[in-house]
Amino acid sequence: MAKLKIEWSRKAADELKNILEYYNERNLSNIYSKKLFARIMKYIDILAENPLLGIKTNYPNVRTFIFDNHQIIYEIKDDYLLISMIWDSRRNPHLKF
Repeated sequence: MAKLKIEWSRKAADELKNILEYYNERNLSNIYSKKLFARIMKYIDILAENPLLGIKTNYPNVRTFIFDNHQIIYEIKDDYLLISMIWDSRRNPHLKF
């Protein structure tokens, strides 16, 4: 399979921004945030080449890729990968999103 184009939902882009800002403020530095961003982008690039790598969900064509305390939730479309959500698993799961 050819490498799929990546598209981001607005929610996923906002969540990623919020996660990175949280670590910037918590650590009083952007060093960890830069490393985390690089890892997330590396995994998304791998998923674009191997979209079936993630775990199936109850929704058709939606999968989740888990690493450390984070999840990348994505949907496989015909010619692209839609990043639907980036989730820090340590967050309160009862938050409305």
